Amino acid sequence: MYLGSVLCVSTFYWAGNQFIVQRVLATRSEWDARLGVVFADYLKFLMPLLIVAPGMLAVRLYPNLERPDLVFPTLVQGLLPKGLVGLVMAGLIAAVMSHVSGAINSSRTIATVDLYLPFLRPAASEQEAVRFGRFAGVVVALSGMAWADLMIAQSHRPIFLLLMDAYGYFAPGVGTMFS
Repeated sequence: MYLGSVLCVSTFYWAGNQFIVQRVLATRSEWDARLGVVFADYLKFLMPLLIVAPGMLAVRLYPNLERPDLVFPTLVQGLLPKGLVGLVMAGLIAAVMSHVSGAINSSRTIATVDLYLPFLRPAASEQEAVRFGRFAGVVVALSGMAWADLMIAQSHRPIFLLLMDAYGYFAPGVGTMFS
């Protein structure tokens, strides 16, 4: 069961994810695009080392940790010197901000290019399209915050698991479409 889910989500992620598609289309050449995707794929091999190894270390260092979801902050606070704690937290915040920025940028690009220009205002000027894109970005950000708050209030599961469930519903169709 899980293998099929992982296959669908992986196909969706690498073939239909708007973040990756936009970054690939922004490269100088097809060779750069291919090399970038292959390089990013090779970086995935580091994920077990970066995720599983600290988790296994935490079990040995903090065997009686009451909340397992606090493993990462506990390790950072307990093992790193003060200056590196700030650097790691700054890196974590930068990664989250980059992801949110990419999601909003992709959403407003799709809203403008695929909805606004062909259907709502085909004769819109570039300034009007940019204005609509900014408005769409604000709407996406606000609706995302409201939806996340609603989902957390409705469910007692972590938001990451809720997102993975959503990927599980949409990924098979999108992955099949791009295969």
